[in-house]
Amino acid sequence: SLPKRLDAESPARFGRIWATRRVARAVYLGSAPVAGQANKGLDIRRIRLACVQPGENIAVFGDALRQLGDHAAHLYNDGSRYWYSTQANVGHVAKDRAAQKTEDDLFQEIRGRLGVQQKQRGSFARVHPAPQSSGDVPDDPDARLVILSPDKAHAAGEPDSPAILCAMQILEQRGNSPRLNRNALVFLAPDKTRLDDLKQACAAFLAWKSIYEEREALGLDPFNAKLAERKMEESNR
Repeated sequence: SLPKRLDAESPARFGRIWATRRVARAVYLGSAPVAGQANKGLDIRRIRLACVQPGENIAVFGDALRQLGDHAAHLYNDGSRYWYSTQANVGHVAKDRAAQKTEDDLFQEIRGRLGVQQKQRGSFARVHPAPQSSGDVPDDPDARLVILSPDKAHAAGEPDSPAILCAMQILEQRGNSPRLNRNALVFLAPDKTRLDDLKQACAAFLAWKSIYEEREALGLDPFNAKLAERKMEESNR
């Protein structure tokens, strides 16, 4: 079983006292699904109380419960309450869908969001979001901001980063012609050290968005539908 495997993977902390198996049994006995009836589950304090024996560290069972929640497809939690359901946890569906998103999917979403910057240009005469070539940036004397594409990242101290190479190309050329107004351009590049965080957030948004849009086809109950909507809004922000 999954609880037994998790105990075996952490013998010193969980396996020695069967911590994961004990919390799994406590949650099941206290929140076994009943057809047609909602079950709000057990508070984490009651789960600890159901498991701990004299001389044992109470915190171990909370850790085991969180570890189980990260892997068990039918274990739910809402705040501090946990329960089992006959319907698979949409959180696991979201993880699977997020993992299936390609870098092209993520960058396409990011580029689309960068396009909104045209309406929020501040003191710049114009903002150019994610230009695909130097010809997309006009050669004008007015100060303009060029937001580089997410695949043109930069890291400090990297003289030939994709961002530097792209910026140099745009500075030197406008299509097939030399650029004259080079000092009118300011470049903004994604930070290479934070790009993975952005990609993960974007993948999560796309995954939750697809689940929420397919909530009827997936047969989601009201709790899961509301959860998908809330997660979609959180990842969107």
